[in-house]
Amino acid sequence: MITDAGVGALVALAGVKGAAYNARINLKSIKDPEFVERVGAEIARLLDESRSIADLVEREVERVVG
Repeated sequence: MITDAGVGALVALAGVKGAAYNARINLKSIKDPEFVERVGAEIARLLDESRSIADLVEREVERVVG
């Protein structure tokens, strides 16, 4: 089951990254610079948090699997 959790974390991170790509490309068409900056920062924060969580899961998988 631990490997399923590892694969799930990888897939979830890929989903977050894909959503971030879509959101960032759409920000290019928005004229409100404050909104663009705020949302861009939130996207970056969510990506960082997602990477951190995926890294935690990966370390645990590697610990168990060896």
